[in-house]
Amino acid sequence: MYYFLRFGYEGYNFSGFQRGNGVHSVEDTIMGCIRKHGLASDISCAARTDRNVSATGNVMKISSEEPAEKIAGILNSQCEGIFITAYAEVDGDANPRHCLRKTYSYFLRNVGDIGLLKSQLSMFQGMHDFHMFCRVDSRNPVRTIERIDVTETGGKSVRIDFTARSFVWMQIRNIVGFCTEAASSGKIVDPFQITGWSRKPASPYPLVLTDVSYPDLHFRWVRAGSKKRHYVRAGNETWAKLMILNQITSDLGSSDRYS
Repeated sequence: MYYFLRFGYEGYNFSGFQRGNGVHSVEDTIMGCIRKHGLASDISCAARTDRNVSATGNVMKISSEEPAEKIAGILNSQCEGIFITAYAEVDGDANPRHCLRKTYSYFLRNVGDIGLLKSQLSMFQGMHDFHMFCRVDSRNPVRTIERIDVTETGGKSVRIDFTARSFVWMQIRNIVGFCTEAASSGKIVDPFQITGWSRKPASPYPLVLTDVSYPDLHFRWVRAGSKKRHYVRAGNETWAKLMILNQITSDLGSSDRYS
């Protein structure tokens, strides 16, 4: 049987995505698990994210005689920092990279003028030559961004969703870096009429691959109660740490009065 497995990972806890990228990459971790348990011999994936970039909606193809629910259960229990959420049965010639579109989400906090940021980001929608906003390789830098949606999440924080059929290397991080720089200057800049801009990619940590979609393919959710409980606990612990860090920052700010 051939399956597409919808999976995610905490990118910041791995040495990279691709196999051979350090001693603890996402692909190497998955490959080690499926071979150890005799589930399959190889996988192929829809996207290869940059180091420290996370995912909740990447897709891998796997060929196995075992049922998808069993494969998902073993991966969820054995692979720390990786989780399987859904699966779909596919034909043998199906390629996970041949998708309809992908969506990446970038999270920003302490945004000054959100309206200005939205206006600046909107200039990147449509078809453009993104050679100034990517790390150029052999691929064509001309891409079409179908949508850029900005959602306010409270406290001057936003979520930016970029949707396109495909992206080039570091494209989104360079766009975010450019737009935050331009917005902080208080003016809109035409990104495709500038010269001499020095690339300043935004941090990879807030970037997440949230969806890869395919025409006429419906995923079935898998049971992952223990994995969900793990992340609920981790979320509560992270929230507590954030509150403590905010208190430390506040106290350090108050200490200025004694200097």
